[in-house]
Amino acid sequence: MFTDMVGYTALIQADERLGLDKRDRYMSALESHHDAFGGAIVQRLGDGSLSMFPSSLAAVLAAVAIQRELAAQEVPVRIVVHVGEVIVEPERLTGRRGERRRPDRVLRGTRRG
Repeated sequence: MFTDMVGYTALIQADERLGLDKRDRYMSALESHHDAFGGAIVQRLGDGSLSMFPSSLAAVLAAVAIQRELAAQEVPVRIVVHVGEVIVEPERLTGRRGERRRPDRVLRGTRRG
């Protein structure tokens, strides 16, 4: 799972105190729902995170719970759940996509709209 707090850079520049408060609420929600669904945050990326879960279902349930909690607090987030296989390395995860005969394709994550 990859998460990102929407508009964090602009918010922190406009109102640092509010930006830090929202980031803290975002991180708190991430941590509590990762714990609840058996996930582990592998990497913190400023206002984002990369994590893994024991199953795709656990990741999706955690994503929905995170979105609901933060929407109620007016903290917008984007969440991407990769449901394929991953390569687990000491400090990162790499997700593969596509067919088995094309193992050279690596998921880096994309955003639309």
